[in-house]
Amino acid sequence: MRYQMGKKKKQAIIRGKPQNKKVVKPGMKKPVRIILLIAIILVAIILSYVGYRLANSADRATPILSAANLTLTPRTGWWPQPPPMTIDQNKEYFATIETSLGNIDVQLFPKEAPIAVNSFVFLSRQNFYDGLKFHRVLKDFAIQGGDPIGSGSGNAGYRFADEPVVRDYLSGTLAMANDGPNRNGSQFFITLADLSNTADPSKALTKTYTIFGMVTNGMDVVLKIGDVPVQTLSPLGGEASRPVTPVIIKHISIQEK
Repeated sequence: MRYQMGKKKKQAIIRGKPQNKKVVKPGMKKPVRIILLIAIILVAIILSYVGYRLANSADRATPILSAANLTLTPRTGWWPQPPPMTIDQNKEYFATIETSLGNIDVQLFPKEAPIAVNSFVFLSRQNFYDGLKFHRVLKDFAIQGGDPIGSGSGNAGYRFADEPVVRDYLSGTLAMANDGPNRNGSQFFITLADLSNTADPSKALTKTYTIFGMVTNGMDVVLKIGDVPVQTLSPLGGEASRPVTPVIIKHISIQEK
């Protein structure tokens, strides 16, 4: 924008008369424009992230627990607390994990890990895992899934306590993934090798991950998932564990006997 001076002032300048007032051109100073531009970029990034989260969760109708009677009330969102105990520890529970590479059959351990089994059965019956990915694959170590976000930081909205580990992490073990003591959620992993008595200490697991099941059929599918090509989590580097081609959990069905 070009600033137009008044006629008298313009004539004064031509005649060389001194000016008493400093002429200030309209518009912002350069530092202010830079700060405003940065603010606009930050707002755009935040809005994009919020839109991404909503797009990945808006179509997932999940129930929450009613504080009045602990019955389930459908809504879009997560659960604020673990589900009430609904499994019978004296019965046997089996799960079939249908994936894009085949089916995996597991036997669950309701007596050894009732809280973990109850949570897994509950989420499976609510179709929580449908469409999620095995977002983390570490060759000769484990495959990990159950994260609704797909980054390794998601959960179903609640956490529950660890349970005593009375078994070894043999190949095909189904266990809870967590990010610290008593912070179990919806994520789980299946081991690709014996991680209890390994010669490589970096691959040995301490008994801090609740074991709640074991693969009974479909270990070939587990190993096939463990062999898929992986890439780093971001262009800047990091752990090479994200499958190049997503491995999808189509559905998890539960059988009670």
